[in-house]
Amino acid sequence: MSLQPGSPDDLRLDAGYGLILRPVAPADAGELFALVDVNRDDLRQWLPWVDATREVSDTLRFIESAVRQRAQGRGFVAVMLLGGAIAGVIGHHDLDREKRTASLGYWLAAAHRGKGRATAACRAMVEDAFGRLGVEQVTIACAPGNRASRAIPERLGFVPLRTVKAAERLHDRTVDHVVYGIDRRTWTACGKAP
Repeated sequence: MSLQPGSPDDLRLDAGYGLILRPVAPADAGELFALVDVNRDDLRQWLPWVDATREVSDTLRFIESAVRQRAQGRGFVAVMLLGGAIAGVIGHHDLDREKRTASLGYWLAAAHRGKGRATAACRAMVEDAFGRLGVEQVTIACAPGNRASRAIPERLGFVPLRTVKAAERLHDRTVDHVVYGIDRRTWTACGKAP
């Protein structure tokens, strides 16, 4: 992963695998909504917000919230770009500057999975969290049944910290979350850090 120079608004993370991460922007609303719409049935399995995303304006509200969150120093949401086209979204949520912690969430369109890209994007964001953002711990929460999503933190050396019962309402059912975590010292010791 390399950080490409520029102003904070020009931040680009090169995650490898042809994948560039850059801050989500209002101009992305149409393309991002179209990607969600095409992947709706697949994404709906594990993401509760999909049903509420019915129009471009819904996606724009999400983006505006992410832009505000970044401006306030409470998070960093990026689009994953492949060949200049949006392939998914990844972001640091619940960035807590006092505790120096961040929670990472992500989704990648079905056509781009199984090629190491989501893992590469997560690696780049973890490195960004421990580097530029100065956090000491990163967590990732996944539903126990979402094996593909759980495999990513496991591949990156995260360890299960706890299981949160009834963590999220997912359409017609409630799901638990397995919360994985890794701290800066462990990340560095595992040779994951740049």
